[in-house]
Amino acid sequence: MNALLLAAIAAVLLFLAVGSGLDILYRLGYVAAGALVLAFVWSRLGLRGVAVQRRAQSLRGQVGEAMEETFSLVNRSLLPKAWIVLHDRSTLPDHAGRASRVLSVRGGGRLSWRVQTVCRARGRFRLGPAELRAGDPFGLFERRLPVSGAATVVVYPATTPLPGLPLPGGALLGGSNRRQRTDQITPNAAGVREYVPGDALSRIHWLSSARTGHLMVKEFEPDPISDLWIALDMHAAVQAGEGPESTEEYAVHAAASIARHFLASGWAVGLLSCAEQHHDLPPERGDRQMIKMLEELAVIRASGRVPLGEMLISEGVRFGRRTTVFVITPSTDGVWVPALRSFMELGVRSVGLLVDASTFGGVAPPQDLLVSLLAAGIPAYVFRRGDNLADVLIGGEALGIA
Repeated sequence: MNALLLAAIAAVLLFLAVGSGLDILYRLGYVAAGALVLAFVWSRLGLRGVAVQRRAQSLRGQVGEAMEETFSLVNRSLLPKAWIVLHDRSTLPDHAGRASRVLSVRGGGRLSWRVQTVCRARGRFRLGPAELRAGDPFGLFERRLPVSGAATVVVYPATTPLPGLPLPGGALLGGSNRRQRTDQITPNAAGVREYVPGDALSRIHWLSSARTGHLMVKEFEPDPISDLWIALDMHAAVQAGEGPESTEEYAVHAAASIARHFLASGWAVGLLSCAEQHHDLPPERGDRQMIKMLEELAVIRASGRVPLGEMLISEGVRFGRRTTVFVITPSTDGVWVPALRSFMELGVRSVGLLVDASTFGGVAPPQDLLVSLLAAGIPAYVFRRGDNLADVLIGGEALGIA
């Protein structure tokens, strides 16, 4: 029964009562009209003086970690509030169901609670919007009130620690020297400057200090280490599987893990990929670069139209001598192998991580491609469904030989 139907019934009863003069019809009409007025007033008072705020603990998370929000419901009215419904429309998987609930709070009271949701998928998601809903006992009227604090969160892909992972392509020599200063002590002294408060005493150059009469400290350049480009194949035509068990997710997970490992080892790491849009992140070092990598990998999707071979050929001018290109792909056609072979002639080292699409429901395993890579002197690894990335890159099948 809705409000319009009840109003119609009350009107009909009162009309019949006037026409017939029957006391029972008057009473029924008054009861129906009174219930209608009472329900309306009840619903208007249901959310008066009530406010809810939500605040996310962090707007960044990682697959496998918990995203936490704090909610606070305040009732500034003297009347208690019962059966208030909080309806959440967050897009973070499982979060809306955890945040939505039925609430009751005493007059002048406050209610706070936390909602934790384990992140199951990478991407950019919305926390909220949400609204409060209150009505009357008869279900005739409903009032809605928006909840402030909606936010956008980014969930990074999970990473696997890779302790002891060897340098790509074997024992690589260092790259060219980089003419820039670093606060870390390295074997490459770049010069001296005057001491400033906060400089370590171990960096003082005593001979220069004695010669100038002022404390002088040594400056250093970073160790010459090769750049690493991660070439991530997001061509839609070569993918297989769905959701977490797909070549797309395994490849992104591998890219994030490899980037984290080599950035922590002091390498300059960059990212190349042709997905729904072109992703081009030049090699840099440090934690800031890791955040940039994770931001890119959080939202990248395997919907690209450019094959891996075309991408490598068009971007090959970026690869300098002693650069390493780490290719991650589910492709098995092998048309991109000649591109890597031509890079080798220019002093560019390459490594292949083959995500075996046949284990995700694809057609062909990568055996022929693996043979082509190894014949060209390009180290190759095979990453199958259910494999642990650390076992693949560090374990007994490190060269992709089953």
